[in-house]
Amino acid sequence: MWGYGAPITRALAVAAGVCMLAVFSESILECGHPGGSRAGSGKVIAFDVNAARAQHADTFMVIPASGLKNPLYADSSRQLHPSIVVIPDGWPARDKTIPPWKQWLAVTPMATVDADENPHLFARNGDDERWTQFIGVDAADSIVNPLFEKTRFVLDTAFWFSNSRDTVYYDTTNGRHDSITTGHRSHHLSDPDIFIGWDGNLWMVFRVSWSVSGIDMHAIYAASSTNGRDWSHMRRITRLGRFMSPAVICRGTDGYVMFCTSQSDGVSGVRGEGEICRFTAERPDTVWTYEGLSVYANDPKGFGMAWHLDVLARKPEELVAILHTVNRSALWFGYSRDAGINWTIADAPFLISSGDSTRWDAFLYRASGYWLDSSMTEMGLVYSGYCVWDTNGPTPGGQSTRWHTGLTKVIFTVAERPADD
Repeated sequence: MWGYGAPITRALAVAAGVCMLAVFSESILECGHPGGSRAGSGKVIAFDVNAARAQHADTFMVIPASGLKNPLYADSSRQLHPSIVVIPDGWPARDKTIPPWKQWLAVTPMATVDADENPHLFARNGDDERWTQFIGVDAADSIVNPLFEKTRFVLDTAFWFSNSRDTVYYDTTNGRHDSITTGHRSHHLSDPDIFIGWDGNLWMVFRVSWSVSGIDMHAIYAASSTNGRDWSHMRRITRLGRFMSPAVICRGTDGYVMFCTSQSDGVSGVRGEGEICRFTAERPDTVWTYEGLSVYANDPKGFGMAWHLDVLARKPEELVAILHTVNRSALWFGYSRDAGINWTIADAPFLISSGDSTRWDAFLYRASGYWLDSSMTEMGLVYSGYCVWDTNGPTPGGQSTRWHTGLTKVIFTVAERPADD
């Protein structure tokens, strides 16, 4: 694993009517405030997704098992779907019971099968520390993982076939379903994305999935926290469809933009397998407006279908996507200069699966990044991977999959260009 220093980005956020310094290094752009990338007078640093190089992490991060709320996860140390936020000055800054933590990580443990997935949250203060859920001054002040009770996300099939926006709801009454008496309980909660909002809160968006007649159906939900321990009521922010892997960029007074990968479903009106969908909203906890599919400007050989993504901002309109593709189980970079309406994909993946079963990351999965420097030429990358190992069983059932999450570094080779380019 490569070592590196802390990001140095800074940005101004407004929360509760008070000016506060908020740092959000998943994106150099904190709520609409652009970070600079100048090399000198009249010059800026040119960015090229084809000039990225990275190495596989030698080993995976140690993320503790967490069975405080649900014993299902008591012996689980296998995680996937990472999303990371790094705040050099620490977060939260206003809570007296929870001290500031510099790194926050969301993952979904795989206890036994994918139906067990449910977002967990951890924190730490440096790369040399272990992740923890005990974040308070008092030992009892802990993140209670998993964060959400998945059995209370209900899908009613009668409304599903009518394609109503009210198809999916969250049962807050332990049995009273707002006059709806039948429903499907959720299959799993996955693909969390965490970010600092314009309000100074830590937000999480995630996918809720149901299986109805053998077909997976999804909706995106959002929740927020002022301290990482206490979480708001979950709100559905998209209509029912097959949207996956949400990634949010906060644009300050210009609101928010969210990107998801899509699967054709014939219901939500979205067409395209493995395409990038765009949504916009003024606040994260409202129903987001679907703006359409982004356009791929190119189709590199071997790219195939995008399954997961994360998105970082370099400037207000300049975005970088980290794409995990099903084909070759590889990680690619995408680049947009128009706020994600059009994307150019790198000519080749920057990290590929080895297939070597002796490695923890023989096959690659979802990744999340954050800028390490103000020039945005170095990126920290957390990514999940897995290996299939033989338990010496007499049948194919004797194989098992081990999921872990590792940390590495991406370096971009850059050059100067005229400032008005």
